[in-house]
Amino acid sequence: MTKEELQQRVLELEDRYYHDELTGLQNRYAMSKHLLSYKNPKMLLIDINKFSLINNIYGGKVGDKVLIKVASILTTFTQLGCVLYRTSSDQFVLIKENKDTNESCSNMAQNILNIINYKPLVIKIDEVDVDINIAATIAIVANEDAGKLLGYADMTLRYAKKTYQPFVIYSR
Repeated sequence: MTKEELQQRVLELEDRYYHDELTGLQNRYAMSKHLLSYKNPKMLLIDINKFSLINNIYGGKVGDKVLIKVASILTTFTQLGCVLYRTSSDQFVLIKENKDTNESCSNMAQNILNIINYKPLVIKIDEVDVDINIAATIAIVANEDAGKLLGYADMTLRYAKKTYQPFVIYSR
């Protein structure tokens, strides 16, 4: 193997390490790597509620299609200056670095919920279009140390789910 081929292989492996294979989005490792470089990050942690039921009822292939569709929906928000990551099987993170107010993040969360929670996803199963209703819960964290952002987002998400709120903002 030549030096150039080896360098190319290293780049390919690094790309695989930092990207989600299913959606092509950057993953949790990439987010961890980038997180400390943000100066004033605001994080939206988006969780697909009871995603395991979709896999249990329709199967993993349909679950994958749902995740790809949700990733596609959330990708539209990158036009607003956000970076999108898939951080676990049913969770996505949007990070925005600027001086937006919590209200603008709330508006973004509400827009995401309006798309995901109130419009069924049309998924093709065996050449038949099936409407699948999903719901999401969103945690918004702002004005926190970038290294602690995801921990606060996880805590806020658990609180939102426990109190049956579609989204909750955590800010000191």
